[in-house]
Amino acid sequence: MMKYASENLTVPPPDGIVLREGKVQTAGTDVLPSSGSNSGETMNKRVTINDIAREAGVTKSTVSFVLNDRSGRVPISAATREKVMKVVRRYNYQPNPMARSLTTRQTGILSFILSDNMEDGFANVFFANCLNGAELECRKRGYALNVGLFNLSCIDSFIFPTPVRQHSVDGVILAGFVADGVLDKFCANHIPCVCIGDYMAHPERITTVSNAITHGSIDILKYLVRNGHRRIALHYPTTPRDLREIELVKRLAAVEPELASCRLSFLLTPEHHADYAAASQLMRDILVMPPAERPTALIGSDQTTLAMERELRRNHLECPRDLSLVSTADTRLCEFAAPALSAMRYDLGQLGAYAANLLMDHVLQNAPLTPAQSKNDFSGQLVERDSVARLEWNRGSAAK
Repeated sequence: MMKYASENLTVPPPDGIVLREGKVQTAGTDVLPSSGSNSGETMNKRVTINDIAREAGVTKSTVSFVLNDRSGRVPISAATREKVMKVVRRYNYQPNPMARSLTTRQTGILSFILSDNMEDGFANVFFANCLNGAELECRKRGYALNVGLFNLSCIDSFIFPTPVRQHSVDGVILAGFVADGVLDKFCANHIPCVCIGDYMAHPERITTVSNAITHGSIDILKYLVRNGHRRIALHYPTTPRDLREIELVKRLAAVEPELASCRLSFLLTPEHHADYAAASQLMRDILVMPPAERPTALIGSDQTTLAMERELRRNHLECPRDLSLVSTADTRLCEFAAPALSAMRYDLGQLGAYAANLLMDHVLQNAPLTPAQSKNDFSGQLVERDSVARLEWNRGSAAK
C-alpha cells in the first residue's frame, strides 16, 4: 500500500460513472426488464426508487428509510424490510450516492486513519486486522471506507485530512497513538470519532474500543506461574496509556493468590516503541542483570517477542531454554516464529467492526456516541505454542 505523508488520496470515478463488481455503468441507468422477461435478459428501462416502491408494494419513503438504514427511527417490520430488499437485490439497485447525500446530508463514507508512527503502517498485522473488520462491516451496511496514514502523534506536524475537514466523510475511526492536540482538532470540527485502543493521555474524552489487555496480561502471568516461572518481566513503552496499564497490572497481580510467589519486573523503552526495535534494548537490559535475578520469561508485543528470538540467538541463547516468550496479541507473526510464540488471541477484526458500527449507528439512527459508549473489555484466549519452557518450582531458568 502506498503511504502518503500528509494526505490520503481518494480517486473518484469519472462523473456519472458508478463502479460495480464486474462492470462499469453510467449512474442512474439501472434498468428493469421488459415485460415478460426476467432479470437475466435484455434490460430496457431505468430502475428508480419509485419502481422499487411499486414493485415491493410500499411507499417511496419506506424504501428510502430501508435503504438509508433509518428503520430504527420509523417502525418498519422485518417482513416489510425484507420485501423491499428482495426487490433491491433482484434488480441490483443502488441509490445514487450524490442524490442520497443531498437528501440525508450523509456521504455514506467513513474514514479509517492510522497514526503513521506505528511500525509497518497498514502492514502491521494488528491494525490490518482491525481495518479488515471495519471494511467488512461497512460493506454490509452499504458504506464505503476511506483509508489514510497521518501523523496523529504530534500536533505541530499534524495536517488535517482534507476529506475530513470538508466533512466529506460521516465519521472517522482513529487508530494508533493520538495526541491531545490532534484530538482537539477533530472535536472542534464536530467530527464523529471512535478510537481503536486508548493510546492517548486522556481516553475519557472520546469513544474507544479495545481488548481487555490488563486481564489478558494477568492470564499470561498465571499461565507462566503454572509452568514454574517466578521471575517474569513485562515490556512496556512509556506512553501515558502504558504507564496506566503498568499500575493496573500491579494492582491486580497483588490480589491474585496464584501470583503471590511471582516477582515481576517492568522493562520500559522510549515512547511508542513496542516494536521490533525495542528488542535490542531489552536484551541489553536483561544481560546486565545478575544471573540469579534475570527473568525466566518475558511478556511483550508480537513484534517485540519475535525480534527477541533473534536477539537471543545473536547472544548464543535460545528460546525457550534460556528465556520464555509470550506475546500479548496473537498474529500470524506468532504462528510462524521459530519457535512459534505462545500468545493471547483476540478477535482483532471485531474491534474494527464494533468501531464502524458505533459510527454508522450514530449517523443513521442518531444513536449516542460519547465516552459512555466505549467498550474496552473484548476478551481473549491464550494460545499455547512452543515458546514457554516448563520449569521446576525450585529451579528456574534465566538468560545467561
